[in-house]
Amino acid sequence: MKITVFILAVVPAFACTPVAGDHILGKDLAAANPIFAGIAPDLDLGFAPLAGIERTFRGGELARIARDQGIAGVGTLARVCFVRVSEKLTPESLQPVLKASLAHPDTQFQIVDYSRYSVPRGKIEFASSGPDASGLWRGKVIYGEGRSAPLWVKLRMISGAPSVDPSDAPASSETGDNAALEAASSKAPDSHAHDGEAQSPAFESVRPAGPDVRRGDPVLVAVMSGSAYLSFESKAESSGHAGEWVLVKNPDSGRLFRAKVEAKGRVTVEK
Repeated sequence: MKITVFILAVVPAFACTPVAGDHILGKDLAAANPIFAGIAPDLDLGFAPLAGIERTFRGGELARIARDQGIAGVGTLARVCFVRVSEKLTPESLQPVLKASLAHPDTQFQIVDYSRYSVPRGKIEFASSGPDASGLWRGKVIYGEGRSAPLWVKLRMISGAPSVDPSDAPASSETGDNAALEAASSKAPDSHAHDGEAQSPAFESVRPAGPDVRRGDPVLVAVMSGSAYLSFESKAESSGHAGEWVLVKNPDSGRLFRAKVEAKGRVTVEK
């Protein structure tokens, strides 16, 4: 009797190697795979990926690099991937930047919410126009050779800021989508509260004119679970502003899931 044995090769999950500059260098590849420890540290292996994106070197490409660098007998090489060095924002890191960016340095404010996804290390700047009527203040982190990634904060002004008249706010044209989302995400965390305090009524009743994500828009979905990070492209099934929840379709199963709008065309899911 002939017995056939099937052996399943399990590929373990692995983290991508962080890259600090605009180029992936020999030292980065050596950090990802010790087989390449002998190559020149400053060997340029190509551009580093943009923030939030992975760049993968597959086995065949790694074998070619090994041959070119005179490394013999490497056998079959597992793929390696690289990501930009990034870090999550915190109220402590945002506070001094916001203070310096306000038109009136004596203004007192409270950070109600902010971008929760990781951003590349760099210089944070906020729009010179200041926060809008809802307290939303858009900014960016400048990194690498003139590149930038969007971020945002939502503030509650305590003193030193002019009062806001809700009647001056533009009406939103996305009420239908938001109503559908409200029913689907009734248990989602409240992005308009912090430490158990309700948001200022003036800010609560005012919204920016246009949503950052509209129904039908392509979006980049960032999924974070502890130190693990995954990103993929999908489509929004409802509309929302930064800090709000929208419905997004799983491209594989077709099912809908909730994600938080972080910036134009970008949403996040934390597990």
